[in-house]
Amino acid sequence: MNQRRLIIDDLALILRKPRAAPMVEPSEVIAIALSMVRWTPGRLHGPDDRIVQLILRGLREAGWKIEPI
Repeated sequence: MNQRRLIIDDLALILRKPRAAPMVEPSEVIAIALSMVRWTPGRLHGPDDRIVQLILRGLREAGWKIEPI
C-alpha cells in the first residue's frame, strides 16, 4: 500500500525565532498540501475535493483559522 506522509523540517522550526504566531505560514501549508496530492492544473476543484480538505486541515493544525472580513 502506498502511503504518503507529511515531513516536517524540525531544524527549520527550531531555528525560527520564538513568536506568538503559528509556526507555519499559510503559504507554507498550501505548498505542502499541493505537493502531497496529484492535481490537474486548470481543473476546477470543489469544496469536498481532497486538496481543499488537506489545505483546510493543514491551516487548522498549524494554528490558523479562516474568518470572513
